[in-house]
Amino acid sequence: MAIQAQTEGIPGGFHIHTTYSDGQGSYPEIIAAAKAAGLQWLIITDHDSLGGKAYEGWHDGVLVLVGHEITPERNHCIALGVDYVIKREQAPQSFMDETYAQGGFNIIAHPEGVLGTGSYWEDWEVAGPRAREGKVVGLELWNVMSDWRAQKRRFPQWFHAPFYFLPKPFLLGPTVKTLAWWDKLNMAGKRTFGVGGLDAHAFPRKRLGQLLTIFPYRKLFETLTNYLVLEGPLDLDGKRGKEQVFKALQEGRNYLVNRLYGDAAQLQFMAVQGDKQWRMGDTVSLKAGPLLLTAEAGSVTHLKLVQNGKVIAQGIGKLQREIKQPGVYRLEGRRWGQAWLYTNPLYVVE
Repeated sequence: MAIQAQTEGIPGGFHIHTTYSDGQGSYPEIIAAAKAAGLQWLIITDHDSLGGKAYEGWHDGVLVLVGHEITPERNHCIALGVDYVIKREQAPQSFMDETYAQGGFNIIAHPEGVLGTGSYWEDWEVAGPRAREGKVVGLELWNVMSDWRAQKRRFPQWFHAPFYFLPKPFLLGPTVKTLAWWDKLNMAGKRTFGVGGLDAHAFPRKRLGQLLTIFPYRKLFETLTNYLVLEGPLDLDGKRGKEQVFKALQEGRNYLVNRLYGDAAQLQFMAVQGDKQWRMGDTVSLKAGPLLLTAEAGSVTHLKLVQNGKVIAQGIGKLQREIKQPGVYRLEGRRWGQAWLYTNPLYVVE
């Protein structure tokens, strides 16, 4: 039976700071960088500010969406789909409840933070609004700047130069602990979609006697990318395009790729049963019989199929597996030994 490839993924960037908080770039500068990096959508998340709301919409082929990062001393969290800033002077459970009461949704940011900083998620029992039924939450599986900083701190300062000029081998991917938490939440029925965050700031730093920009926006936009899986292109009406992006994220119809090791717009990951197909984010029943789960991501990719947090199948470039048991199924991929691909799950039920 021939398997049709899913719709091409639509690349975008998430978790970006501008001059409205502590980022170094203006909206026009950041939009130009995104365009040059091949991104089609951006989600701006300034610290405790919606100052850039007037920029929301299409700009030179890039759809710009504006949320904000709630930033108390600890427990940073992204609020999307809200019309005012959710106050940070409250407990995480309270600001998450307020976000959903206002019709928005949250994405927990860099849950493990960085050693020596206070930005980690303190209480992992708090993972969404109290009234969770029918609501989904996001989890930032991989934060590029947190990952880079964490690796840099493992080495003495005299060895830091390669981190600034050759960052590629120092981005190691999501931690085991974060992935395990994500799997645990989904296995417990708490629908939690995964995203990759850039945490873009373009910080200036004086190193080796010269002023450097640590990860300029364009350079960072060419690293960790979220691909949306839609039925077609983003709508040219900004409001409808925004609805498409938010709906795709909340439904788990996205995957993240470290484009330093190649893009993955043509990724295939689906379950098949007769002439029916299901994609990541879907829930499919086994009542009509086993499923054939198939994946393909390029000949140099080491693929792993993960069921309920455990690897059950592997392949180079492609894999297929008959599925007879319910569970949460997702795909991971590595290239040249480096973290490269993480999909959102397919949910298989009895």
